[in-house]
Parts: sequence; structure tokens; C-alpha cells
Amino acid sequence: MGWETDDPARYPTTPKLKHQALEAPSTRFLALESVHRGMRVMRVPGFTFQGISSMSKALLLAAWGAASLAFASTTPVLADIRDYEFQLVTPEVNQANGVFVEVRLVNKKTGAPVPDAVIIAKRIDMAPDGMEMMASKIDAVPADRPGHYRFRTDLTMEGGWRLSLGAKVQGETGTLENRLILKAVRK
Repeated sequence: MGWETDDPARYPTTPKLKHQALEAPSTRFLALESVHRGMRVMRVPGFTFQGISSMSKALLLAAWGAASLAFASTTPVLADIRDYEFQLVTPEVNQANGVFVEVRLVNKKTGAPVPDAVIIAKRIDMAPDGMEMMASKIDAVPADRPGHYRFRTDLTMEGGWRLSLGAKVQGETGTLENRLILKAVRK
């Protein structure tokens, strides 16, 4: 379960050392055990242990591996920009001037709302009905709940409208881009 090498360039004072790599099954580290002049020397990156028993070596390797795993598991894992999405709060809106369209930004993995995103692009048009050139002015207005974003727009015709949003999510790299389809109905 390892390799052997004679590396005089690495160990110039002991030209013919026999090295055996030891690898713990659940960790990603390498320890070298050398036998030179009858003395066992164990080298773990950053440490050298001389003349210790195999049982002690195994315990030291296990402790070092457990510490490595504990450190690795506490490293925060960042989400990807694709882990977020905008969702329409109400997919049907009255066809009128000055209507409000509200969306929420959520983390798809946890379902938690994501506050404080910066909306950098917004557009509303009638692309679902084949009239992409028919666009309306859209303005962001304050929302009353964290993770919710409101827009005021004029939905001048009944039918399908596409809301295109671009946003920067705090702590993430890249830009979130979503296209949502809503329906303007006359009530």
C-alpha cells in the first residue's frame, strides 16, 4: 500500500533511505516511514517522529487525520449564484396602469428568503404573446418583507408578460438572471 524510493537529493545525509508511504483511508495526507540504520523514523508533513512503536504511529496518524477532517468540515461552503431564484408572489395581476408586481428571492436549496440583493436590471415586455417589442416602463419600489422586491409598471394589455430581472446577491460572485412569466387579466 505504498511506494518506495531512494532519493539522495531529498535526504543528502542519508543517501539510501527506504521510504514507504502510509495513507489513512479517510484522509488525504501522506506520511513517510524511513528505516535507516535500524531506526524507524516517521515523517508527517511538519513533524518527524523517531523511534516510536507502530501502535503509537497509528494513533498519531488517526489523531492527525481527525484534526484534518474537523478543520475541513468547518470550512464554509459558498453557494453558487445558480442556487438562487426569483419567484412571483402572484402570477396573475390586474391589467391596468400603475400595478404592482412583487417577487421574492429565495435560496433554492433552503427555501429561505434572500434580503439585500441589488437589482441591476429590470424589464417587462409581452414576449410570451409574441410581442417582445411591446415593453413597459418598470420602477422598483420598497417592499414590506425581507427578501421581497416590488415593482410598479403599466400592464397596458391583457395577456402574458415577461419580467426579466438581473441582481447581485450579497456575498456571491456573478449576476443572477431570471425571467418570470405573469398574466395580466381584466377584472
